Amino acid sequence: MKKVFLTLLIAFSLLALFTRGYKFSIRAESNRLIVGDSGGMGVFGTIQSAVDAASPGETIFVPNGNYFEHVFINKSLTLVGESASATIIDGQGVSGSVVWIYRSNVSFSGFTVKGSGGSASDYGVLLDHSSGSIVSQNRIFGNTNGVGLVFSNVNNTVTDNNITSNSINGVYVFSSGDNIVSSNNVSSNFVGLYFQQSSGNTVSRNIISSNDLDGIYLSSSYGNVFYHNNFDNAYNAESELPNIWSYGNEGNYWSDYHGQDLNSDGIGDTPYDIVQNSRDNYPLMGRFNDFKVSFDGVVNDLEIISNSSISSFTFETVPERRDRIVHFNAFSLNSSAGFGRISIPITLMTYPFIVLLNDEEVTPKLLNINDSSRTCTYLSYSGTNSSIEIIYSEILHLYYDLLDKYNNLQGNFSVLNSTYAMLIENFTKLQSDFAALNSLYTSLQSDFQDLNTTCQSLLANFANLQSDLQNLNNTYNELLVGFGSLQANLTSLSDSYNSLLNSYNSLQSSFSVLNSAYNGLSSGYTLLQAQLQTLNDTYHTLFDNYTRLQEEFNSLNSSYYGSILGSSEQAQNVRNLMYIFAGMTAIFIITTIYLSKKAHTGLKFKARSLEE
Repeated sequence: MKKVFLTLLIAFSLLALFTRGYKFSIRAESNRLIVGDSGGMGVFGTIQSAVDAASPGETIFVPNGNYFEHVFINKSLTLVGESASATIIDGQGVSGSVVWIYRSNVSFSGFTVKGSGGSASDYGVLLDHSSGSIVSQNRIFGNTNGVGLVFSNVNNTVTDNNITSNSINGVYVFSSGDNIVSSNNVSSNFVGLYFQQSSGNTVSRNIISSNDLDGIYLSSSYGNVFYHNNFDNAYNAESELPNIWSYGNEGNYWSDYHGQDLNSDGIGDTPYDIVQNSRDNYPLMGRFNDFKVSFDGVVNDLEIISNSSISSFTFETVPERRDRIVHFNAFSLNSSAGFGRISIPITLMTYPFIVLLNDEEVTPKLLNINDSSRTCTYLSYSGTNSSIEIIYSEILHLYYDLLDKYNNLQGNFSVLNSTYAMLIENFTKLQSDFAALNSLYTSLQSDFQDLNTTCQSLLANFANLQSDLQNLNNTYNELLVGFGSLQANLTSLSDSYNSLLNSYNSLQSSFSVLNSAYNGLSSGYTLLQAQLQTLNDTYHTLFDNYTRLQEEFNSLNSSYYGSILGSSEQAQNVRNLMYIFAGMTAIFIITTIYLSKKAHTGLKFKARSLEE
């Protein structure tokens, strides 16, 4: 045994001799590398050398110390600093970004990062073409830009960092979407957060204050969501396009918001306008505070919105009483108008719980919110410094549960009692109804016997009626045959009647025509009679004139022959008289012929009309 021991001792001595002055790595834990000076066990001299030696998926632990270098990460790794205040990566102002992450699924936490190059494209921590990476719990200050996300999309998270005193931007997001920036202190930069050509990102629970120009500036960016942020800057927000400034009916705290809260719920009654068509519809009346509370292995977010400064926050449990207690102090410069909107996960406390204000129990206002996983209450107080304690007792909660169940049972018992009384009343009524039904049954039995006798008599009558029905049926069939014959005769008579009716109508029409013609002939005959009488009178007048003229002519003729030797004047007169006589004779003859012809024509026309 002594020889074996001596042999091992010599081997370790030789190994120490040959490796003196060299730095090498030993994985102290599975998938874990350690960086440090040569005095440690299994260490690298620089962070970059550990990154270069690591395999994807490994963890690099960096102890406290100053590391004057730039780190380029091009593989999926986890880098953990021992303490964010004492594990310092200092770029010393050399050109470039201090930590450049050019790979997805990288975790970087627990460091102080400072001293980037002075170019506008230099950062303390740069995520370049990365997704699923996490930058958390770091102090990032004294750089040109604090944190940058460039062409980095989907689930990159920048959280729980102090990003302060950077000369241009605290956080710069370019052409990147679906990332999360939460729970950071982004203060005392030139611009707090600068978004350019980026959409779909979520920014929440950040303190964005004391930045020289803008708290947040959005250029060509839309559809980003902002809520539960505290804005207190020279200019709180500028945006060219619409974005979303609230979530779950809670927005952001704005130092320059001057609206009122008349319904006492911690939310402003009027919107906070940022740009046209883009506004915070639910501005917070006080600063948003988020406290991490660990209980049963689960980290819970207890949120307080208050116009007071919240300090001395503690959470403790009292196992013997099974109590959970939240305590905090609220300091306010205004002694008459303090409030707290307190949102507690139900996994931590469920209502009801006891609220003590300066050691006196008060009843908070229970708010109705859309989140069923949380209980939200509103508490108002006065005074510059208030002590607030919220006590949740499982025993008290069980008591209230039992009390609720007891009250429910009492209510159910009262309903059952009323139901029982109603059943008793219904039972009595049913008994009375049963007696009435029994009497009715006896009466019905007697009526049934009578009906049975009547039924037998009716059956006998029914047989007689069936025989009569058969006879009637036979008679009906005979009548039906006769009815068919009569119906045929009726059809024939109807046809004859219709034919005679048509002839009658035709004769009636002809009679009307003949009657009209007769009336016309009668009127014409009367007219012709009058005309004939007139012609006859004219004829007699002309005949009388003709006779007189003949007599005068004879007289003149005698005178002519008696005075043939008379003067020429007399001879001329005789000739004239002869001409007149001859003309009158011609006129008489023509008139007689005309009148006779007209009378004859009229008689022929009327006779033809009568014939037609």
